[in-house]
Amino acid sequence: MLSTLLEAMFYIFFLIGLISLIISGLVLGTWKTGPDNRADHYSQSKEQRHYRTNFGLKAGGIGILSALIAVCIYIIQ
Repeated sequence: MLSTLLEAMFYIFFLIGLISLIISGLVLGTWKTGPDNRADHYSQSKEQRHYRTNFGLKAGGIGILSALIAVCIYIIQ
């Protein structure tokens, strides 16, 4: 019983971490090329860039925290 509960929790935290890190990378523009980043920089206001950066960092933090919890659950199993 405990094993299946830990396994379910592992998968939940792993998926939350993975999805959050993907969202963070997309929002922060991690997988864009140089010309795309320059175009985004000049087409957005400073407030929009600030909001996007804050959102991306928060999503990345949630992703890293969830991944660490998943690793701890994996070690406990």
